[in-house]
Amino acid sequence: MGYDVHITRADSWTESHERPIADAEWTTVIASDPELRPSEYNERNRFVAAFWTGYPGSGGGSDCFVLDDGKITETNPDETVLRKMVEIARKLDARVQGDDGEEYT
Repeated sequence: MGYDVHITRADSWTESHERPIADAEWTTVIASDPELRPSEYNERNRFVAAFWTGYPGSGGGSDCFVLDDGKITETNPDETVLRKMVEIARKLDARVQGDDGEEYT
C-alpha cells in the first residue's frame, strides 16, 4: 500500500468529481509536454495515464500519472515527481494535494 498524491481542482481531492479534470484537458497537457508519453486509454476502467519519460529517478526509468475520477494520481512520489506534479497542476489550473490533505506548491 502506498501514499497517493493528487492533482485536483477541488478543495479536497476526495471531491475531485465535483470539479473534474477532463480527459481532453489531460490529453492536451500530455501532447504539449515532450517528456510525457501517453499510455493507451483504458475504456473498461475509464482512466487516462501518461508516463514521464524524463523522470531521472530509478536509473532513468519513467514514472506514471493516472487521471481517474477527475483527478491525476501518483503513488509514493519523490521530490522530483512532486515538482513535476506542481508543473502539471499549473497548466490545469489545479493544485497538488496528498492523501492527508497537505498541499504541495
